[in-house]
Amino acid sequence: MEDTRFILPLMVVMLLHNLVPSFSMESPNITTDRLALLALKAYVTRDPQNVFGNQTGPLPPLSANWIGETIPPILGNLSFLTSLNIRNNSFHASLPIELVNLRRLKLIDIGSNSFSGEIPSWFGSFPELQSLFLYGNNFTGVIPSSLGDLSKLEKLVLYNNSLGRADF
Repeated sequence: MEDTRFILPLMVVMLLHNLVPSFSMESPNITTDRLALLALKAYVTRDPQNVFGNQTGPLPPLSANWIGETIPPILGNLSFLTSLNIRNNSFHASLPIELVNLRRLKLIDIGSNSFSGEIPSWFGSFPELQSLFLYGNNFTGVIPSSLGDLSKLEKLVLYNNSLGRADF
């Protein structure tokens, strides 16, 4: 049986800027988190820096150039995730609603991908969110009013999308 205990630390470095300090192997959510990260690995179709396969050498920079597909819904199970940074890749389609479960997120950076559809109104459900980077995608529609509920939001970057004005 393959030893996967190194997958979690590797993915944490790539996806997170900050992990909740109290996270430990005793956490009841470690299995769920590990399965979610392994699911993300399955959705990456090209990994030129061998980020997912390299478990012994130095870790590559956070800006690894993956060619991805869609974001798997199981990523919403990463209960300790505080920062989701998957910018500058080729992920596309719409974002899975299961991401709304990531209640500890402080930063979401999905810029320079190919996500499409409307900006999800559930982005307004992240009570800790401070920075939201959605630039360089294919989002359409209007900016959801629910973003106004983000009391801690300091940075909102939306350029290079096809967003329109809301008629009031």
